[in-house]
Amino acid sequence: PVVAYMRIRHGDTIRLQKRSIMRLTYTTVPRQEIWTGPGSFVVTLAGGEVISGPKPVVVPLPANVPQRLARVSELMATSHMGGSVVRSVKAPIPASKEDIAAAMSVYESMRANTSITDVTPELYLYSIFLDNEMYDDLKIVAKDMLIRQPDNTEIRQLAKATLTVP
Repeated sequence: PVVAYMRIRHGDTIRLQKRSIMRLTYTTVPRQEIWTGPGSFVVTLAGGEVISGPKPVVVPLPANVPQRLARVSELMATSHMGGSVVRSVKAPIPASKEDIAAAMSVYESMRANTSITDVTPELYLYSIFLDNEMYDDLKIVAKDMLIRQPDNTEIRQLAKATLTVP
């Protein structure tokens, strides 16, 4: 069975039941697909290929977003195990103010082009802030994700792990 934020691999076949919806964000290409059931498709490195049912709605993403979103399943797995966001022992290479401003611009563009309940833009920003040890900003993003998806167990667990960072 498919669970939220799991990794799906090239060649996997996904079958959707009637009235089901699946949002699939690729980490190999800058694209997100929204599939609706009933139907099925095969996951490829370039996008899903329809076996049966309707074609997906395709949402293009900025070029640097897939590499950032690749960490999401790792972040979610850590929060599922009761982990918390920890400060790195190895000092990160800090991003410049320009890099952070560029990431914020990408976030704002993504936010403007996604539904109010889609947390993909926040997960992108979360990965930027985590890599740059911007813990106060992480907490703000975690709270925003909770507002957007208050009933999402995975988001609640990630937020709980984030909000416990001193």
